[in-house]
Amino acid sequence: MKKENVKKVLVAGVAVAGLAAFAPAAVFADDPAPQNDAKTLQTVYDVQPKYTVTIPATVSLEADKSVSATITATDVLLERGNVLSVNLTGASNTNSGYDFHAKNGSSVATYTIRKGRNDIKIGDSVARFETEKSEQRSTLTFSKASGATYAGTHTENLTFTIATRPSH
Repeated sequence: MKKENVKKVLVAGVAVAGLAAFAPAAVFADDPAPQNDAKTLQTVYDVQPKYTVTIPATVSLEADKSVSATITATDVLLERGNVLSVNLTGASNTNSGYDFHAKNGSSVATYTIRKGRNDIKIGDSVARFETEKSEQRSTLTFSKASGATYAGTHTENLTFTIATRPSH
């Protein structure tokens, strides 16, 4: 008979231990929080900057007229107080100054780049965009090319850098 009693006690002990696993862990009835004790919860929604900038892959210079190229920005979402800046940071045949040089061997076709009424040189900003939902544009005008001494394709690769920065 003693063996039966041991089994019943053991089964009852396991059942009580199982119920205790579902009980809340931090309830203290004898130490209530004061009525003026406020607790805070900070909610955070981290939105990353985003944008799409499109720069034409090719501009075909002409000998008899200027041509335009448009840089566009869409879906621009920036941190408050920042702008999206596009700078002309390099040219494969031009080191400085306002005259650029498309080359074919020793033959050089010279041209300039303008944004509005301003001539552009390496290091200048060519576009500035702010947070907006609509498409934004900046148009560059490439002057007539002149000075080539040989027929054929004259080229120069321009490098642009895109960055966000404070608007001031």
